[in-house]
Amino acid sequence: MEAPTTDRSLAERARARDSAAIEVLIERLRCVVPIMSMINARLPRPLPPEELDEAAQNALGSIWLKLPRYTGDTRLEAWAFGFCRVELMNAVRQRTRSTRMLALPEIPAPTRESLPDEYDRVERALASIDRRRADVIRLKHFSDLKFDEIARRESVPTNTAKTLYYRGVQDIQALLRTTPAREIA
Repeated sequence: MEAPTTDRSLAERARARDSAAIEVLIERLRCVVPIMSMINARLPRPLPPEELDEAAQNALGSIWLKLPRYTGDTRLEAWAFGFCRVELMNAVRQRTRSTRMLALPEIPAPTRESLPDEYDRVERALASIDRRRADVIRLKHFSDLKFDEIARRESVPTNTAKTLYYRGVQDIQALLRTTPAREIA
């Protein structure tokens, strides 16, 4: 059982920002891309290379964030395998959700002068949903930012920005569909 103890001390030293341990950890975690490629190849509809790369980056990020929880009961590579599998399945689910969701038409942001009643109605609807979702919608449509720019501004991962946006749009659509214009407060 020498390897788990060594792996645990490696993880502890890397968490303590020991540069030599971080280099060894990086070398050991080079297994992430081949593991994800192997799992991806077995899928009925494999992810394209760019989505696979993003999923691998997400797995590495998750591994680093969860490193304090690593107990050393298994080899580091075996522990990383679980993260690879989870992140790959998350990417597959995300792709499935995005293909089911209809793209919203690109329309210019309304101004108070062009559509005063409609603008006020949308603003009231935005004010009545989750603040984070509303902020992302405003940045997307009123500031015309891309999701990666929104993610940087909001200090969240790009996928979180997308999730906030799409869930916010669903909230707004439900409000505007079911509530008469005068009742949105």
